[in-house]
Amino acid sequence: MCCAGDMDTSNPAVFVNAELLPMYVGRKVRAVVQVLHSDGVAIKGKSTDDRSLIIKGSLPPFPLSNFVEVIGIADTNNSIQAEIVTDFGEKFDAFTYNLSYANLRMGSTKAYFSRSVNGPFFKVARSDDVPIHVPIHLS
Repeated sequence: MCCAGDMDTSNPAVFVNAELLPMYVGRKVRAVVQVLHSDGVAIKGKSTDDRSLIIKGSLPPFPLSNFVEVIGIADTNNSIQAEIVTDFGEKFDAFTYNLSYANLRMGSTKAYFSRSVNGPFFKVARSDDVPIHVPIHLS
């Protein structure tokens, strides 16, 4: 059984697509990628916004299905050095994923979110009206 004490919250991964990746070069990111080609050394794929991405690094030793989630360090404007690759299966609703993500960042909830050095945070007002920022973990 997992508990909060087992989770590493010191460096949360920011949800990105290929359009947002350049903003986070050198930082830990999380992206869903459609696998177009994998040779065991790199994955050539397509982000949920239909742009090309290259995934390098720690790739699984087994064949991948159509969609994977990648957690790693954005090392260029279009590539991620993978730490974790999770197979998401043959079908993935990229449209709804992008729509949900856009609503979180730009939609009616925008007043509750802020950008910081460590990614998206939820603003929580304390009783003395001094806001504190709590990291969002959407895993």
